[in-house]
Amino acid sequence: YASSLAAAGEDALGAVASLTRNDRPEVRSLAVAVLAQLPVDSSVSLLEQLLYDSDRDVRESSALTLAFLDDPRAEIALVNALHDDDPAGAAAAASGLGRIATGSAQIALAVALERHERPTVRAQAVESLAESLFAVGDLATGHAAGEGPDEQAEPVSALVGALDDTALFEGELTTERQVAAAAGFVASSTTLPVDFEGQKPSGRRVADVAAGALRDLSGEDVATVMELSRSEQAKLADALRGPIEARRRASSPGD
Repeated sequence: YASSLAAAGEDALGAVASLTRNDRPEVRSLAVAVLAQLPVDSSVSLLEQLLYDSDRDVRESSALTLAFLDDPRAEIALVNALHDDDPAGAAAAASGLGRIATGSAQIALAVALERHERPTVRAQAVESLAESLFAVGDLATGHAAGEGPDEQAEPVSALVGALDDTALFEGELTTERQVAAAAGFVASSTTLPVDFEGQKPSGRRVADVAAGALRDLSGEDVATVMELSRSEQAKLADALRGPIEARRRASSPGD
């Protein structure tokens, strides 16, 4: 059925739209799979709506599909959702933006990390921003539209700035869920021991996620620090930027 709808192209848009409103999340997930094969003009608006779905798997698959459409309109849809007050849709958008290899996606994540009111969204922005640093050719620099240079949204600086974010959030982040699911599948399919951390503890701090991300990115020992002045943040970001870039280039020999 899904392949038939995809083959029908824009003529099937009405049927696919109906699937997105189905009560069953597995059917709505099927709609996402079909939308991924339709022209961008037809799919972006429906995928953007599904970022706010009640089911997390549907939200995240919609965000991932938008990310892989490789179209500016899809990135704009994710950025718009990232700045929304709805934490579920914003977190899903953050997970998608982490897979887009553009400096503008990095800057959007950095702005959300600094300014979004919900700690769940900020924590997801940390994970996604850290992932994007290895996908983008060079570390992005920039600032939010309409803001002065003191409001720069440079990725490494944004991650360092989150080291004093003591707000708590619940649950696993997107990549954490994916790794746990994959490890669980392997464990159920083999008698060999599988080493993975499993479900993350509840009530984690955004700062702890940021410290872990910076350690993974740089290979340096980065501690969670509750209070850093602006000048101390800038100094630490400068110290980490070189190791991060060196590790990124080592992982991408073609650069």
